[in-house]
Amino acid sequence: MQKTNLRSPSVFAALLLFITLCAAGCSEESPRLTGLKAVSGADQCAADAAGKFPQPVVIEARGGRDGKTVMPNIRLVFAPEPGSVLSFDPASGVTDAGGMFSTRITAGGTGDQFFTVSAPEHPGHTLRLRVINGMELYGDRGEAIAGHKLKDPVAIRLVKNGRGVPGVQVRFGIRSTVEGAETSAVIATPFRITDADGRAATEVTLGKATGNYKLGIDVDGASSGFSVRDREVLLMGVNPWRVSVVVLGGVAFFIFGMSLMSDGLRSAAGDRLKNLLQLFTRNRVTGLLAGSVVTAGLQSSAAVTVMVIGFINAGLLTLKQSLGIIFGANIGTTVTAQIISFDLSGAALPAVAIGMMMSLAKRRALKGWGMAVLGFGILFMGMNMMGDELRMLSDVPSFKRLFFLFDCTPIRGIVPPMALAGAVAAGFVGTAVLHSSAAFTGITLALAAGGLVNFYTAFALLLGSNVGTTVTTLIASAKVNRVAKQAALAHFVFNTLGAVLMIALLYVPWRKTGQPVFLEFVNSVTPGNAFAPIPQNLERHIAMAHTLFNIAVAVLLLPFVSQFAWLCNKLLPIRGEEGKRIRMLEPGLLNTPSVALKQSASAIRIMVETAWKMIDRSLNGHFMNGNLKQKKIAEIAEMEKR
Repeated sequence: MQKTNLRSPSVFAALLLFITLCAAGCSEESPRLTGLKAVSGADQCAADAAGKFPQPVVIEARGGRDGKTVMPNIRLVFAPEPGSVLSFDPASGVTDAGGMFSTRITAGGTGDQFFTVSAPEHPGHTLRLRVINGMELYGDRGEAIAGHKLKDPVAIRLVKNGRGVPGVQVRFGIRSTVEGAETSAVIATPFRITDADGRAATEVTLGKATGNYKLGIDVDGASSGFSVRDREVLLMGVNPWRVSVVVLGGVAFFIFGMSLMSDGLRSAAGDRLKNLLQLFTRNRVTGLLAGSVVTAGLQSSAAVTVMVIGFINAGLLTLKQSLGIIFGANIGTTVTAQIISFDLSGAALPAVAIGMMMSLAKRRALKGWGMAVLGFGILFMGMNMMGDELRMLSDVPSFKRLFFLFDCTPIRGIVPPMALAGAVAAGFVGTAVLHSSAAFTGITLALAAGGLVNFYTAFALLLGSNVGTTVTTLIASAKVNRVAKQAALAHFVFNTLGAVLMIALLYVPWRKTGQPVFLEFVNSVTPGNAFAPIPQNLERHIAMAHTLFNIAVAVLLLPFVSQFAWLCNKLLPIRGEEGKRIRMLEPGLLNTPSVALKQSASAIRIMVETAWKMIDRSLNGHFMNGNLKQKKIAEIAEMEKR
């Protein structure tokens, strides 16, 4: 049999072709269109004499396996249905990079006007929409305290040729109410006839639960050209007491879960995790890595920084050694945001169940991991509670107006300075009150998930949070020596300087898009588009911005550790030996038992050595030879006092 020569060019080419074809066959197909969605403009009303509608109709194309991938370059065609007189400008076109396409509509008839949106190259994907001409709507998206009457009635006005149309019957009806509401919304007058001005109105009392109440309006005026079926009106009720309890309860669950997870990890790892702070501080780079790893495990940059201050006060670390750890702590604390930015809400209850069973184990390590898993589940339960309640509030105009005060969306390419300052201040105060930047980051992600803050505002809140987390460190440094105070000051200066650098970058636009350069970079390395009209994957963008911001600032400033130490010494100089006083039995070391025991042993050893010296001097130096000088006796008394 003739042997095949694998080195032959023809055989090699054939193998290469085979591998290429297999790779092509196994490669993932390009995403296909799965659906069209009306982002805005559908069901809008207009009473313009020329039939022009005030808002454009915006359509979004989505695809991929999960149906969430934006689909650019999809050709869309708009066409009126029989009996509807509509024109479109333009009537066809392709979706942009964000999967969006918009058109303006003009109507020639009154009442319901229907049209379709289709993708000719993707059969089976057609959207049927409606606009209403000749009708003005009042009270849509109205709000009131749950259980109370709306301040303004829900009303319509029928208009033809600029005049009101009287004598047309209008029916108002409840279409849906909040799930679990104690009472449904109540309509005062379900049937009305339009008056001489073409107006019909009714008063509405909402149910007692927070959420959306939907009202339907039917106009039976076929003879006059006004036929409207089931025009939905959205009404919003807010129960302030319930909202406060649920949101604060969610925050409490979140903080408790994070604390439990931290305690569990600490128990599982023993003191090995904390000992990294001493073992890996030979240079600034290893200190940075140690600070990052320990903070990621303990889930608290403030706790690590306070621990470092205790080490300095006990003489176990120098100021320069501590700076690398402090820089790394800022990176480690972003791990929490990365975890909670993923949609793991479905794993919350299973994690609680599994964690509870594991925590009953007798082995310390297994019990610790069980507490960590239990804390993870409780943390996400808190996130779900906050997110669900805030998502309902995101439809309430008055609640959204509160966040407009801090809206950092660029105006003509420039971030509003006052709004930016307000958002940074809110982040600072919120973190200082909670004593946890991770908890405040969780709240920020919940607000973003509820649609209450955008990418720009969330990033500004995180900048303020990064500075606010230093408050705990500054408080902890009140009763330590001057060197430890310098470390706390370094933490504050480092975080503040990093925030200032990032604020400056918000005013540096990316040439191609005009967006702030740093946020544009984050958007480019994170799936989805946070700048789209409906932001995509926003929580992941916020978490990634938090991480990259802290990494960038740490890498940028790490080479200047010596200059940082010099600056802190200038701002907070050490005067006399009292400022350098080392407290061997530093109470803060009790949080690290292994280190505290070592320090206790060292203190006992020093005390025993001093006691033997005193005995030797007393017996051999004074008593045995009769040398009883008062000065020498006073020195021994001082040693005894110490």
